[in-house]
Amino acid sequence: MRVGLALSGGTDSAAAARLLLGRGHQVKAFVFSNSAHPDNGNTVEEARTAARRLGLTLTVVDAAKEFQHLIDAYIVPTLMRNETPNPCVVCNRRIKFSWFMQRVLQDEDVELFATGHYAGSRGPRGQAGLFRGADKQKDQSYFLAQVEARAFRRTLFPLSRVSKQEAVALAAGIVARPHTQSQDVCFARNYRMFIREHLAGHLRPGPIVHVDGREIGRHQGLPLYTIGQRRGLGVAFHEPLYVVNKRTHSNCLVVGVGRDLLCRDVVINNLNLLAAVGAEGRGWAKIRYNQQAQAVRYTCMRAQQRALLRFAAPVSAPAPGQLAVVFDAHNRQVLFSGYISGGE
Repeated sequence: MRVGLALSGGTDSAAAARLLLGRGHQVKAFVFSNSAHPDNGNTVEEARTAARRLGLTLTVVDAAKEFQHLIDAYIVPTLMRNETPNPCVVCNRRIKFSWFMQRVLQDEDVELFATGHYAGSRGPRGQAGLFRGADKQKDQSYFLAQVEARAFRRTLFPLSRVSKQEAVALAAGIVARPHTQSQDVCFARNYRMFIREHLAGHLRPGPIVHVDGREIGRHQGLPLYTIGQRRGLGVAFHEPLYVVNKRTHSNCLVVGVGRDLLCRDVVINNLNLLAAVGAEGRGWAKIRYNQQAQAVRYTCMRAQQRALLRFAAPVSAPAPGQLAVVFDAHNRQVLFSGYISGGE
């Protein structure tokens, strides 16, 4: 097959390139760049080095305008709603597996799009969809769960059955830093500084209130905090405190102890269906990337683009704006995903 590969210059995409070439595919490399980011030059140069060592041609596709739109149309509005944005998820849906993928596939020498994600795009019977990677510690299906289903019909994930250790070995001699984590092009170097710069007029200090109603401190502006946050609260207490809620109308930051974060029911919206699901069912779900999937019962309200997830055991700190992903009964295929709903 003629494959267009997203080559970042990191370990994962280099390993994917070596696997594709080893399987006899014709490969052209494309680097997804952001010329407005201060580290962009390093990213492009590392991609050029990797492409040269692999014997591949490289096309640079600049996404600076698309990144700025992501900031203006998604990240900043989400922060202003006092929700926690998930830029990697939205970038994958709106830019990488849409705008960028289309440009790669416009090349007359390209039939399929490939990346170095640890995930699968084909099931055991060859059906297109989104599946978990074999390396459960590196599985990145969570970050791909908002990508439109049609994209996976023309996508290859060469690392679907590869471990990180195997990828490092495959990338040896191709990348300069084979043991480092491959990173997506990011929208900012310092997240808190980004918030202060872009929401300067919306950061209103206010009270930090314990769940029992006592005011115990002052916060610097609700967008600077996220549900479940422990560090950086600036209050002394006899127990570890976490952010439990952000009350927009009263500008209160509510804090409590670990047990105050627990709940069984999570409502999600903006559903992205990636497999056939009924109105009700059972499966596994996670409410953040770095979490083991938990047993769940779900009720889908498709007309409202909403679903209720009822976990078998309490989950901690569902943060409005973050993604919840639901897998099938075997915990292998992504059924659907949605953004955790907020509330006072």
